[in-house]
Amino acid sequence: TAPASVLAEFAADAGTIGLWHLDEGTGRVCTDESPAGQAMQFSAGGATTNDPAWTFPGFNGEGSALALASAQQQFARATGTFDFPAHQLSVEFMVKVTGVPTDAMLVRCVFPECFYTMILPDSTLLFRCGGGQSYGPPTYSRVKLVDGAWHYVACTYDYAMARIYVDGVPQDSTAYAVDVPAGSRVQIGGWTAN
Repeated sequence: TAPASVLAEFAADAGTIGLWHLDEGTGRVCTDESPAGQAMQFSAGGATTNDPAWTFPGFNGEGSALALASAQQQFARATGTFDFPAHQLSVEFMVKVTGVPTDAMLVRCVFPECFYTMILPDSTLLFRCGGGQSYGPPTYSRVKLVDGAWHYVACTYDYAMARIYVDGVPQDSTAYAVDVPAGSRVQIGGWTAN
């Protein structure tokens, strides 16, 4: 499990285009701590069963976290769009899997699609970059995350290689070069068909 110091490392720098700590604990909007200032809002319209729920405690027994029920296609989406310079990106998050996952999206960019991370039914992670019909091959974690513990996940793509790490340990790398479309919205949660 990632040490408590991991949370302190989630701080915006000059290259950060989105940073949501998800520590609000109430409401339907999550603040972006990056210079972009793109708030994350729960599903469109008023409160619905598609809204994630705040749960306590969060990582390391402190604060809050978002609980997502993948069967209900729950999600929160950034209010603005993002571009990925030179078709490169890094995505980092903390995740705690309980129960049996069903192709649950964790973090992805939509409209147009440019990357996604998801937990598979066997409790491993999948990461892919690209868009439309031009996705690169999937990159998988080797460890299964259905142990009820918090895990630090990092996925990177540098226009030559996709990599996935769990708790700082390299899991897999896949070589490919596909364009990452500009103008996408970051989304947390959801299911493959939403």
